[in-house]
Amino acid sequence: MKFKLIAALLLLLPCTVLAQLRPRPADTLPGQPNIPRRDMLRGFEPIPRNMVWRPEPGRNNWVQVEVNSCEWCSRPMTWKKAAFDKKALPLWVAAVGMAVVDTEFTLSRPCMRARTCTEWNPLLGRTRAQQYGVRMPALALAWMGSSWARKGHAGYNIGGMRRWYMVPVVFIAMPAVGLVANSAR
Repeated sequence: MKFKLIAALLLLLPCTVLAQLRPRPADTLPGQPNIPRRDMLRGFEPIPRNMVWRPEPGRNNWVQVEVNSCEWCSRPMTWKKAAFDKKALPLWVAAVGMAVVDTEFTLSRPCMRARTCTEWNPLLGRTRAQQYGVRMPALALAWMGSSWARKGHAGYNIGGMRRWYMVPVVFIAMPAVGLVANSAR
């Protein structure tokens, strides 16, 4: 019983991220000499303005780099801000709009009404309920995932994904290709 209580209390203690315990050579990242390194991050380390922590590739330690200097080095933010800011929201609204327009245009085709042709994507099905039942949850999951990847971690000043906008662009382009293919037939 005492062991379980001690184990539960140890889980509540602040955790540290341990890096390699063996000594390593004093090398630097290519193109970025004299970068401050930390073997351990406890969460209260000072960091200069416009800098973020990121894991060093191939090693088990953390490096300070400038904001927007790498793929995962944008400014950290909350999930709500990452999901609903004025950059993300118009792209996701356009993706939903394109999905709706593609579904309605596809299902309004005379051959679809006569059931002489089928949807190229077999996952989407032949009815509105099937198409919206596949597209909208996929859009919601992509929106939540890209917002999570974009947010980073504000508490540790670790930046999020910088090129997050490629996910909504893909979800805008897929129905656009469908619209072009349907109008060409």
